[in-house]
Amino acid sequence: MENNIKDLRHRQGLQQKEMADELGLAKNTFSQYENGIRKVPPDILIQIAEKYEVSIDYLIGFCNNPHGTKYGGIQLTAEEETLITAWRQADQRAKDDVAHALRNFGFEQEEPQEKEEPA
Repeated sequence: MENNIKDLRHRQGLQQKEMADELGLAKNTFSQYENGIRKVPPDILIQIAEKYEVSIDYLIGFCNNPHGTKYGGIQLTAEEETLITAWRQADQRAKDDVAHALRNFGFEQEEPQEKEEPA
């Protein structure tokens, strides 16, 4: 886990003190988290994940993708995640246009299955 936090810090271009300050932590405490001397408490993991837009799965070393496995256990590329985000933000006309274009390229869109409510 500590390697992913360190990698995240490096990707952000931050020194330990800078990242510690951003998280409201003492530099020594953050250094101990990063070096595996102390376990990172869940509330700090959540804070890091939210602030730097990465998954907790990534922070704890469960996966190598900073965006985690939040899509049914399938690891997505950054491009795939961007497309999903765009799809979710699109209005119905845009979604219809995309579905039409995909059908023109030979991709058939399956109708979503309704989830049955437990009786």
